[in-house]
Amino acid sequence: MQHDNLAVLIIDDSEDDALLLQRQLSKAFASVQMTRLEDQQRLEQVLQQQTWDIILCDIKMPALDVVSVLNILKTQHIQTPLIVVSGHVAMEDAVDLMHHGATDFVRKDDHIRLIPSVERALTEVQNQREKQQAIADLHLAKEAAEHANKAKSDFLMVMNHELRTPLHGIIGMLDLLAEDTQLWQEEQRDFLQTARCSSKSLRILINDILDLTAAETGNLHINHAQFDLPACLEGALAPFLIAVNAKGLSFELQIKQLPRLVLGDEARIRQVVLNLVGNAMKFTDEGSIRLLAEMRVNGSGQECLHFSVEDTGYGISPQRLDEVFQPFVQFENTGKEQQVGTGLGTSIVKQFVEMMGGQVWVKSALGEGSCFSFEVPLQVVNAEHAAKVEYVSHRFKTGEHHILPQAPSPTVQHIATPSQQ
Repeated sequence: MQHDNLAVLIIDDSEDDALLLQRQLSKAFASVQMTRLEDQQRLEQVLQQQTWDIILCDIKMPALDVVSVLNILKTQHIQTPLIVVSGHVAMEDAVDLMHHGATDFVRKDDHIRLIPSVERALTEVQNQREKQQAIADLHLAKEAAEHANKAKSDFLMVMNHELRTPLHGIIGMLDLLAEDTQLWQEEQRDFLQTARCSSKSLRILINDILDLTAAETGNLHINHAQFDLPACLEGALAPFLIAVNAKGLSFELQIKQLPRLVLGDEARIRQVVLNLVGNAMKFTDEGSIRLLAEMRVNGSGQECLHFSVEDTGYGISPQRLDEVFQPFVQFENTGKEQQVGTGLGTSIVKQFVEMMGGQVWVKSALGEGSCFSFEVPLQVVNAEHAAKVEYVSHRFKTGEHHILPQAPSPTVQHIATPSQQ
């Protein structure tokens, strides 16, 4: 098999042996450019003048030996493969030379092994060069990705304020306009309501995208502060109570032996609950949504908040359960109302829960509803003397209102109670 040109440096005190090696190599290479030398001074000169594909070196010559050649190559950081070609070499000497850096050894009278040995050495060099190039390309790509990620993070830090602030202003003004219904005709009220719904949907989309990106880029930090756990959960449910009445759903929060005060990230827990309950609301048109909150001890002996949201919605097929917590994955809503969203809600839940050292999972069957659950470790304040809270509250069904002992917070009470005519 014929190869391309070969530049070979032959270090040998016999010109006839060098020519014989050249003729052998010419059988496999289209052109063989050979330079022969036999002393150290000439070797150091030619190494500076050009590069070589392969070096063939006799084991010992009057003015030079192969060990000295290997040391010179190492000193000058030259990685050209060197094959020892000698009329006589003991096996132990050949192994020792390999340890010094020789690529292979071939006896001068064993011409059949010369070409395969050279081809193998050249292939190894080519593979090494490709590997080094791949590593260099990978480093460049990594640096470019890190630079792009930093630019994205810097951009988000600015846009976090720039996007949310004017949107809050728009929503606030629309809400104020909607309060004075005497100023509006029916068609104008419809226009106003459309603007309010659109702006609030946009706020949800922006918040989801910014929150998920902040979590993925490490710009979101977990706080560790004292807060009222039952009040946090009730506050997270407040925005849904009117929608629950409008859909005619049964809505229940069951709290089992929850401590009042804990240490953790109240805002993240509230957001996780909001996202999971909002997801249940989106895919449940009839039936119920049941919420359970209790303290459990995990496998590491830590006290954890266990929270589950069980609904009677459409459910998820087993084939798609692995996609539930992936970003931008949306499931078809076959209900009465088509819901909008980014497909980020459950992905954000997973990010937040794992950042708090917890875990989240889902059980579901198509047509039978879903149950999303999460656990996060929380430290109970003054655990030995902490009072436990236990009650069932916020059960609504087509306008009916039931609150069992331990009434919820004033905010929830105000929203849940029908106004007097």
